[in-house]
Amino acid sequence: MGVVVLLVIGGLVGGAAGTVIVALPVIFAAWLLYLAWPTLGLAERAMRTSVWVALIAVAVVIAFPRDIF
Repeated sequence: MGVVVLLVIGGLVGGAAGTVIVALPVIFAAWLLYLAWPTLGLAERAMRTSVWVALIAVAVVIAFPRDIF
């Protein structure tokens, strides 16, 4: 729940501050992935890596927004 809250707040704030707020769950997810990597099977590694890549994508979009409206 806390990760979702940080992602929403980071998205609403935007800019550099929003990127830092979104980077917190990214760093946390990377740390958990690093700790659990030796014990995970191939499917679990793929799922956790895809979540990590998605969080990085959200952070990049918040850091470099495109105004479409």
